[in-house]
Amino acid sequence: DIIVVKGYDDANTVVAQANVTIDPGVAPTMTADAFTIGTTRFVTGTYTGGVRYVGLKVGDRVYDRVPVATDGTYQYYAKDLITSATVPVTVLGYDAANQVTVQTVVTVR
Repeated sequence: DIIVVKGYDDANTVVAQANVTIDPGVAPTMTADAFTIGTTRFVTGTYTGGVRYVGLKVGDRVYDRVPVATDGTYQYYAKDLITSATVPVTVLGYDAANQVTVQTVVTVR
């Protein structure tokens, strides 16, 4: 699509116009540190892009989301949620519109 911005005068006549390019932004990325059952309390990691919240998925259950830190890191308390190394664990990255835009698998030991 081509986007054109037009400027009008008081008589509603176009007096200036310019094509505009919209930056699609940075695609979000996310990493997760390994989680050790019985030792680790938080799932931690880093993110880039428009991630505003993280949620945790353990097996088929998705837990509530929490805000991320502004320094590009996150943590999610999971000591009581992750109890088996055989159940898959995924961190879900949400944007400001509450849509999952990125996810990453957590290595559980």
